[in-house]
Formats: sequence, C-alpha cells, structure tokens
Amino acid sequence: MQRLDTKQLPQITAGLEKTLTSANKLVMSLDTGYGDNTKFKRDLDRLMVQAIIPERAARLQPRDPKPATAGMVAEWEALKSSWSK
Repeated sequence: MQRLDTKQLPQITAGLEKTLTSANKLVMSLDTGYGDNTKFKRDLDRLMVQAIIPERAARLQPRDPKPATAGMVAEWEALKSSWSK
C-alpha cells in the first residue's frame, strides 16, 4: 500500500470534485433525453448501494463500516432526489 503525500490532497480533491460534477451533468442529461426511470439510473443506483458505497465505507472504517455506509447512502439518496427537481 502506498503512502499518500498530503501535499497532493488539494489536487486529488479537485480532481474528484471535477469528476463528480461531470458525472452529475451526465446523469442529468440522461433524464432530459430518456426520462427519470431509465435502466442506466437503476443500474447506477444498484452499483452505488451494493458495491461502491460499502467498499468505501469499509476502507474508511474497517472495524464498523455500518455508520459510514448509512451516511453515504443518505448522501446518495439526497443527490438522486436533486436530479429529479
């Protein structure tokens, strides 16, 4: 496992923010073109809830990932609700 150089954190954070912004724009454009209940959105939701969020939570809090998982799922649900507004 590599050590993280803390001097790189601002660059890493900026990159992640840019990626998230781009992904959000993509999903919003899918709503415009294909409607709210697309297979892509259902698949994305399943991927986030079943794979990505649990993996990230386990990395953040390996002993008890349940609180981190619950918080991330809540954030994900809030993001999804903003798409349909």
